[in-house]
Amino acid sequence: MAKRVFIISGLSGAGRTTALGILSDMGFVASDSVPVALWSAFVRESKADDIALGWPLTQDQDPALPDWPADVRVHHIFLSADPETLRRRYNESRRVHPFDRGQGLLDALEAEQAASLPRRRLADEVMDTTGVKLTDLSAAISALAGPQTDHLQIRAQSFSYRSGLPLDADMVFDVRWLRNPHYDLDLRPRTGKDRAVADYIRADDAFEDFQTHLRGLLSVTAARQQQEGKAYFTVAFGCTGGKHRSVFFAEQAGEWLRAMGYAVSVVHRDTGRY
Repeated sequence: MAKRVFIISGLSGAGRTTALGILSDMGFVASDSVPVALWSAFVRESKADDIALGWPLTQDQDPALPDWPADVRVHHIFLSADPETLRRRYNESRRVHPFDRGQGLLDALEAEQAASLPRRRLADEVMDTTGVKLTDLSAAISALAGPQTDHLQIRAQSFSYRSGLPLDADMVFDVRWLRNPHYDLDLRPRTGKDRAVADYIRADDAFEDFQTHLRGLLSVTAARQQQEGKAYFTVAFGCTGGKHRSVFFAEQAGEWLRAMGYAVSVVHRDTGRY
């Protein structure tokens, strides 16, 4: 069995340490302190089959990555979040930002964002942790780093357009045009997981046609992604508040795709925000 190396990098405050902890709980040998120059030796000498390495961003130029042997499968996850979320997390932590140049936190965030672009392009998976609960982040990472398989791993995600598009989505569906449960006072505090909310959405005149076409499109797309050897695929559903319609369709997509035999995790990014 090939060794697996998960490299966890990303913006400061986006959850690198948390992600490494999740991988450690899954049985990975995880370290946030091994320099890039020693990665190859660390992996070669480790008896573990699953290894997670933290790669924090610094103001220094990134070193060259090692040439991995053929029996090592490397997957790079880059964690991101919106500037307001990063600002809030850093204020709560009371730590000095690694890109602090004496001009305040906002300047440091902007400098790191600019410096992160080359690394973001290298990543196999960009994961947006804005508004994501720990349980959802754990589920998403578990879907990516679960037991080794040659099958496609799919994530179905809901989000609010108020918070912006998810950066890690491969396919996005805008479901704001369907009737909105927010305007029913009894349904407003509930989510798309509730049966009453689901029934309200299903009562839309266009629902059946949309559902039929959506299910067919997901079936064709997932099959082609797997045929082409893609390991991961994220489909996202957005509505105004990220609580009703988007949640309903993310859950539906998860059910459909699991029934087709795919490994699927469902993540709701913004259910607690609005």
